[in-house]
Amino acid sequence: MSSISTIALQGIRRGFESAARHSEEIITSFSSGNDPAGAIIGLSQDQRAVEASAKVIKIDQEMDRAVLDILA
Repeated sequence: MSSISTIALQGIRRGFESAARHSEEIITSFSSGNDPAGAIIGLSQDQRAVEASAKVIKIDQEMDRAVLDILA
C-alpha cells in the first residue's frame, strides 16, 4: 500500500470518528433541546471527507495500474 493510500485511509478513519461524534451530538441535542443544525452540517461534511478520501484511494490504485502497464 502506498503512502498516499495510507494517508487516505487515515482520512477515512478520521471522517468516521467525526461522524460518530456528530451523530452523538444530534442524538443528545434532541433530548437537551439544543439546535442540531451544526452537528447535521458537520455530519454532511464528514460524509464528503470520507468520499473524497475514498476517491484518493481509487485514483492511487489507478495510477499504480497505469505505471505497471507502462513498465510491462
